[in-house]
Amino acid sequence: MVRPDEDRAAVGDPGRLQPGFVLDDVRVDAANVVLPAGAAWPAWHETMLDGATLIAAQAAGGARAALELAAHYANTREQFGKPLAAFQALSHYLADGATAVDGAQGIAWEAAWARSEGRSIAQLAPMAKSFACQTFRNVTATAVQIFGGNGFTVEFDIQLYFRRAKSLQLNHWNDRYLNELIAAEVLA
Repeated sequence: MVRPDEDRAAVGDPGRLQPGFVLDDVRVDAANVVLPAGAAWPAWHETMLDGATLIAAQAAGGARAALELAAHYANTREQFGKPLAAFQALSHYLADGATAVDGAQGIAWEAAWARSEGRSIAQLAPMAKSFACQTFRNVTATAVQIFGGNGFTVEFDIQLYFRRAKSLQLNHWNDRYLNELIAAEVLA
């Protein structure tokens, strides 16, 4: 029998219920069993590791795009008679962002390569997602500051990158859980 399960709170929002269901006395023919008993969680975990690797690549690419938008804006927007890029503080922020983006891209590529070679990504995938998503968030936050008030308007795409960065950081394993996975691998 299938019945609704109304006791489940939505992840990240304890005040909102997440739809669910409970299966009571359900029988499945042997021909329809996808995985043997006890194998679903490891399969789900491996799938999530693959997803974390893909999200890391998406975050690294988004961070690079946001950095390029910020650099272009800093080179074309003038303040006090010179481009924003001429101000040392802004150029140093962009340099720091470029360094972090290259690191995020590198670890995302390493996780993808390890997966393609059949190696374990139990540590690399969480590291890649954590670092790439944090880099994406930091780079977009800096970019919004470089854009100034324009960074929050819909006329400039940087606000879209900023929102996507935070969404990727929170979804599909947040930083806290990623750190638990990394620590478990380091301490194993």
